[in-house]
Amino acid sequence: ALIDHGRTGLLFESGDEDTLVGQLTHLLADRGRAAALGAAGRDVVFERYDLRRMAGDYDRHYRALLAARRPALVA
Repeated sequence: ALIDHGRTGLLFESGDEDTLVGQLTHLLADRGRAAALGAAGRDVVFERYDLRRMAGDYDRHYRALLAARRPALVA
């Protein structure tokens, strides 16, 4: 999951406005925690979805698929 509650963000049940308001109130009062959650979330996104990393992954996958489809050379 992209969001790990308490580490990379905060989660709440859909429609639970009281929890949402409470979490936002705590984050507004604790800017350090808000910044830490944001930084941790940003790190996960860059780790998983960085364009260079994703391009390298695609390149490796395509090369592996192409290699698997090549007919074996007969000696």
